[in-house]
Amino acid sequence: MLDIRLALVCRALRLAIPNMTDDNLDRAQQIIEVSEKSTDPAKWPDLNWQLHATLYVPTARPPAHYLLEMIKQTFRKTARFMRIQVSKATGKMRPQAEHREIL
Repeated sequence: MLDIRLALVCRALRLAIPNMTDDNLDRAQQIIEVSEKSTDPAKWPDLNWQLHATLYVPTARPPAHYLLEMIKQTFRKTARFMRIQVSKATGKMRPQAEHREIL
């Protein structure tokens, strides 16, 4: 499932990056800041999705909602496992650093 998620995410980013605006990047930055302040691991998957969805929205393709829905489904199916791994193994420091690198 993670391989599928990675393939979809990479495609979405390739389509979105040329169309990103300062508003998209500002919104992503705000989500990162909220996520960094969150101490509840149960909220991290939703914040993670919000960040990623913000980055994928500018795909500017008519069927983009299908791509985003497929990505969202893979996020849902892997969220439980990702939350366990992040909260117990690495905390949220590593994912947050990766999010800042992406941004």
